[in-house]
Amino acid sequence: MNIYLFVALVAWVKLGMADENQNIIIKHADQLRHIKAEKITWLKDGAEMVIIRPSLSYQKVISNPFYMDKHEVTVAQFKVFLKDSGYQFSGRLEDVYQYSETDKHPMIYVSWHDAIAYCQWAGKRLPTETEWEYAARGGLNSKRYPWGDQLPSGKLCNFADKKAKSILQEATNQTNWADTKVNDGHALTAPVASYIPNGYGLFDMAGNVWEWCQDWYDRQEEARVLKGGSWYSKKSDLAIAKRNGNFPINISGDYGFRCVVDTQR
Repeated sequence: MNIYLFVALVAWVKLGMADENQNIIIKHADQLRHIKAEKITWLKDGAEMVIIRPSLSYQKVISNPFYMDKHEVTVAQFKVFLKDSGYQFSGRLEDVYQYSETDKHPMIYVSWHDAIAYCQWAGKRLPTETEWEYAARGGLNSKRYPWGDQLPSGKLCNFADKKAKSILQEATNQTNWADTKVNDGHALTAPVASYIPNGYGLFDMAGNVWEWCQDWYDRQEEARVLKGGSWYSKKSDLAIAKRNGNFPINISGDYGFRCVVDTQR
């Protein structure tokens, strides 16, 4: 047998026999044809990803399982992309650090186009709105939030609380949507994965930063969808079904994203 064919065969068998609970490092999407792992690490950007398998009732709108980043793309990951690609993104890093204070915080001030550029560099894509909502539910059907129907609290997510009140006052001269009875521990964005994950192992599917999705927000196809709410948001914005949208060129101190990759099965 040709030695190269033998090596390839051995690698394929190892992937196929991998334990479902084993975290496998993936270099390219073709490898996903042969594995059943619940979680993977995407080599290009170092992201940990978890498998999302659509239930029977969703298979008409989500045809195949997909892997999703466990948390939002961080400042550190985006900086690697900028250095490696030479891409000129829409914002400025000095502005990013005003609200995302370390490299472990979510990347912000990214437009939809910036998010798409990162996805293309990494070999991934943005989730559709339907995929995002299904993943956010974490296996809980007909619930308002990723954790259930309990109202958001400081232990569950990062949103406009008493620590954010002064920031809201400075930025908008309004504080009426901040919940001054809640302290989530962060006035601005929180480091990714600071709160409990949902049933699929995904962090920050409510709060921290709004996340860009693939879809158009409106029939005129002028704005793109944003989901999940942010550190700047009132409680109602954190509901899974809540839709937000903005022009794809726009940026904000609470706009970020996470990526998905198809299993190609």
